[in-house]
Amino acid sequence: MCGKRRLTDDEISELICNLQPIDWQRMEMLSRMLPGARLTFLLNEAEQTRQETKEKLHKEHPEMNERELNLKMLEMLTGDEIPEKAWELVRKK
Repeated sequence: MCGKRRLTDDEISELICNLQPIDWQRMEMLSRMLPGARLTFLLNEAEQTRQETKEKLHKEHPEMNERELNLKMLEMLTGDEIPEKAWELVRKK
């Protein structure tokens, strides 16, 4: 099996217990939408989440300019730390 192993029943149960509950009404609403409308809805929702996150970061770090906030958001989204060199380049501008 290419180095993979089957999960035990206990491991599967633990994974399932840690999942977020499904919003069935939302899933039903999305399933009724045409693909284009569904995509537009989800893209708008993602943009709203980005804006809310950016506002929260701005409140937490009022000293940061727009570029620094964007880098901070990138760190949050990717889970990676932006190298110091990138921060230095942003601060120079």
